[in-house]
Amino acid sequence: MKALKILYTAYALLVFILTFLLLFPLFLLAASSQKRASFGRRVNQHWARVYFSLIGKTVQREGWEQLPKKGPAVFIANHFSYLDIAMMGLLPGDVVFVGKSGIGKLPFFGYYFKKLHIAVDRESLRSRAEVMRRAQRACSRAARSSSFRKEAS
Repeated sequence: MKALKILYTAYALLVFILTFLLLFPLFLLAASSQKRASFGRRVNQHWARVYFSLIGKTVQREGWEQLPKKGPAVFIANHFSYLDIAMMGLLPGDVVFVGKSGIGKLPFFGYYFKKLHIAVDRESLRSRAEVMRRAQRACSRAARSSSFRKEAS
């Protein structure tokens, strides 16, 4: 049973990497201009749906009827696995994520993340203050939401 779990995890990670790399040219295009950032976040949402389908996981959504139909919302999630990145892509709307600055060091994904989302250096008071300003600006734009992961704040 443990061997199957390891195989499945390896498969899910491989699908994660391959599908992300396949879409990377679109993410690069989106990251090239602030005007295209929303497009990149939409690509991320489509990628998340495809990813979960390919790994055979269904995602149950509860309480979504409580979200505002228009305007900003703030989502706060607790980090629990490598699935977080894809899971956040399932959030409705044009969501800007706040994540730790270390994400920016990841090959390929880090570049995309820094351009379309908000990175925070938790050790820097200045960085934390700047994140709050950027998140406030993101929420003030029409139909834009921010997502904070507990360990990023």
